[in-house]
Amino acid sequence: MIVTSHNEKIKNIIKDRSKRLKGLQRALARCKRGSKNRYKIKLKIQRLWQKIRNARKHLIHDITNKLIKENAEEYNINFIGNVEGREAFSGEIDAIITDGFTGNVFLKTVEGLGKFVKRSLTKN
Repeated sequence: MIVTSHNEKIKNIIKDRSKRLKGLQRALARCKRGSKNRYKIKLKIQRLWQKIRNARKHLIHDITNKLIKENAEEYNINFIGNVEGREAFSGEIDAIITDGFTGNVFLKTVEGLGKFVKRSLTKN
């Protein structure tokens, strides 16, 4: 259970899945190495880890969206929601919030494009 500063309770589904993960890891420890059952359990663990990772991303996305929507007028933020990359420079967007990897890829691409345009303009 996650409680926000406004005493709103959000169910943490990650904890439920971590209990299932614990059981699968115990079952994996009991299996003989190289057996087909061990391979099947490893696949189940991999899928469960992926579900946990996606649940974390979804939970963070929901919480941040909710907080921004609640405080957008107070801080004079023009909150749009999900946007495409082509809309990033339209002038309607004040800030873009992403996870670390996506934001870094976007930032490096924009930096590289800016340097390329600058070099192209200075040559001519």
